[in-house]
Amino acid sequence: MKLNKENIRFIDNYLIKKGVKYLDVRVELLDHLSTEFEGNSNYVLLIDFLNSKEAFISEFQKKRYSKLHWCYQKQLWQEFFKGFYTVKGLLQTILVFLILLSGLQFFEIKTVSGACLISAGIINFSAMLTHFRKRKAINKLQSSVLVFGILSLPVLPLYLYGQIDGFIESYTAVFVAFWMLVLLLNLAGATLVYNLKIKILEYYHTLILA
Repeated sequence: MKLNKENIRFIDNYLIKKGVKYLDVRVELLDHLSTEFEGNSNYVLLIDFLNSKEAFISEFQKKRYSKLHWCYQKQLWQEFFKGFYTVKGLLQTILVFLILLSGLQFFEIKTVSGACLISAGIINFSAMLTHFRKRKAINKLQSSVLVFGILSLPVLPLYLYGQIDGFIESYTAVFVAFWMLVLLLNLAGATLVYNLKIKILEYYHTLILA
């Protein structure tokens, strides 16, 4: 049975009633459900078919959320490691390294640590501002909502710093390595958020115009 536009709207409204609030998730479910119903469904009534798919719809959302979350985390580490093998990344890594060494030459280690903390905060906050622009699109797409999670990993080492700052500040090599990790992770996160935001907004406009 071939579905018409009214049938598609019916499926979309059904998904909304079932709590599928994100537009991109509904689009994927619409494609899957309509294809299955048209291809090999034994149901005569569309509503009966949809009711039989409640468990699938719930499981689909959970799996998509998890898959997307880990996909973004993987992309974050890929962006981070670009700092060690791409020309642009190597220049950025070397620059951060030289700034840290210069800071330690002219300032006390606590001062340099504070400057690094502020720098990491500024980078992370700038990425947040980038993320929360176009809020209308953000609220409608799961792929956009999960972008915010990218920024949680780069600040995670900072929670540990207060517990082990004495050890870190006792060894110059450990201090430099720690803050390079923090700063480069935050730079990688900010870059990824910016790049994803462009792609997600393009995808959003494609969906609403479809």
